[in-house]
Amino acid sequence: MELVSDFAVYKMMIHENRQKQGRIQSNFLYMSEIMRRYIDERRLYLQQSEKGLAFYVDEKKLQTVFFLGKTKRLRRISKG
Repeated sequence: MELVSDFAVYKMMIHENRQKQGRIQSNFLYMSEIMRRYIDERRLYLQQSEKGLAFYVDEKKLQTVFFLGKTKRLRRISKG
């Protein structure tokens, strides 16, 4: 997992993933302002796989997960 430190990098990662994957599933479309805030607060992390991207928001005790990928079924993604 890596820290997303810049909004331009965040947008580039999404664009590249959409180009590679084609039609995708997501649970966070149109949330740019919220994601920008998480990036500014240094709370947004990225994990990549061959099936897509997972963005984690550090909520101290819990994490919120946003996904962007080819599959409707998500396997457990380990924190680490």
